[in-house]
Amino acid sequence: MVGERSEKDEEKSFLDRALKMLAIRDHSRRELGDKLRAKGCGEEVAERILQRLADWGYLDDNRYAAQFVKNKVRNGWGGRRVYGELLRHGVAVEIVEEVCQSLREESGDELSRALELARRKASSGRDYASIGRFLAARGFVPRVAAEAARLALEEFSNPEKCGE
Repeated sequence: MVGERSEKDEEKSFLDRALKMLAIRDHSRRELGDKLRAKGCGEEVAERILQRLADWGYLDDNRYAAQFVKNKVRNGWGGRRVYGELLRHGVAVEIVEEVCQSLREESGDELSRALELARRKASSGRDYASIGRFLAARGFVPRVAAEAARLALEEFSNPEKCGE
């Protein structure tokens, strides 16, 4: 009875920790499980906690991925980087592909988003290679990064074209 009580107390303690982590920010299921296990939570206890949180609606990889995409696109990330980071956070491929498809539908094409960033870099005196590397590091495919850099520098060198 004493051992059973301490096991339930331990599970409650880890559940409380998980709820506190989720109160700070959303997590993917794998990410939260990894954090619990790193704190000493056993595999079975972690799975029970994760399932309970999912049943309560506090842990949802679809919601996590959608929010992740919105935040990262707002910060100028390209689709390739968003895709890779979601996979790294343990989100299922099917969910990643779904949210990335909705990203393409909602926020326009990658070129327009890359061009917005490239214009800022061009106006601060950056050259073609520097802008291209910056965009590639943000997760834009090389073709898009190159085209955005070219267009931004063309607009910057010919300011009357910017209003067209």
